[in-house]
Amino acid sequence: MKLQLRKFGNSTGLILPAPVLQQLHVSAGDKLSAELNGDALVISAARPKYALDTLLAQCDLSAPMPSDLQAWQDATAVGCEAW
Repeated sequence: MKLQLRKFGNSTGLILPAPVLQQLHVSAGDKLSAELNGDALVISAARPKYALDTLLAQCDLSAPMPSDLQAWQDATAVGCEAW
């Protein structure tokens, strides 16, 4: 795919076609990651940075443990595990 750089005021930009945006699951205003790989520019959707406290805040700590995990939790040690 060939794209053309365009002048936007004092900057230069690259217009990404709608199918590319859809494939990356991004839209106007989203952040992208750009890396130089030799003479190639690789653009990908920016991955969010997660913090443990943010992830734990989304958890329902009062929810019951799924039965398959509870069975694993209740299993006896079979090797040299130290709990």
